[in-house]
Amino acid sequence: MEQKLLDSKTIFKLRVLEELSKREVVELDELSRELGLQADELSAIIGEMKENHLIRVEDSSVVWLAGDNPSRIKPWGWSYVYKTIVGSTMHVAKGLPSWSIVVAEYQVHSYGRHGKEWISDLGGVWATFKLPLEDRIAQYLPLAIPVVLCELFRERFGVDAKIKWPNDVVVKGGKLAGIIIEGEFYKNRLHVYVGIGINVNNDPKLEKAVSLKSIVGKLTPRNRILSYLSGVMGRIEKYVENHKKLQAQYLGLLETLGRRVAVLLLRDGAVTGKVIGVTETGDLVVDTGVEKVKFSSTEVYELKYL
Repeated sequence: MEQKLLDSKTIFKLRVLEELSKREVVELDELSRELGLQADELSAIIGEMKENHLIRVEDSSVVWLAGDNPSRIKPWGWSYVYKTIVGSTMHVAKGLPSWSIVVAEYQVHSYGRHGKEWISDLGGVWATFKLPLEDRIAQYLPLAIPVVLCELFRERFGVDAKIKWPNDVVVKGGKLAGIIIEGEFYKNRLHVYVGIGINVNNDPKLEKAVSLKSIVGKLTPRNRILSYLSGVMGRIEKYVENHKKLQAQYLGLLETLGRRVAVLLLRDGAVTGKVIGVTETGDLVVDTGVEKVKFSSTEVYELKYL
């Protein structure tokens, strides 16, 4: 795996967040001594952090708003793990029992479907949910999770979020959130890992990405999002029980529907045609003009609009 080196500013920002995750208020002089920084150096770093975190300086102290500090929440019914920096929340979750949530401020080795690049920088929501599910429920997650995220952005923030197949959440073509779902069998039970990455208050480095901050014009307390997701994920079985309704919700949000596309396959080759629907479990249905072909997300490397 490619080595990602952190610059010194990012390292110190992570150190500041680590100290603020331990205490609600930290004296600036104490923080300066702890980090070995001059007062003006620390002031410059905190000034930059205000662009991505709800942090403020009061008198001689620095305060991190509790609603934006993921170390402060304790989702009911979940084992909750908060880290300032990890390789990947997905990898951490794989060493934990089911009904666990892992949240990190920064991921060094984050990834999307088929190992595609995903940059998890400061100010976003980077989380993995681990839960036990029956196969008959898990097969509907590729539809359910992007629908959940679109409903979150639409209902809580007034953002016109849509889905690009299979499960990217986009706003006017810009990627706002990504999802990766993995599973493993252990003791005859399927354990599912749902990785969710949301550009909230961060400044995305990828050209086709967009943040909630840039859309709504202000910073968002990220615990609002984490609390919502932990509540929905805790009752996800009920959420997917009406398969036909879920399929209709997904199709209603699918910006890919009706578009001409090139389906680039993991194996050599590509198929072009018009998207005419998805199956109950999220397979894409494309009309090539000669036949109707179904594709699962596991066999498609990339979907390009024509």
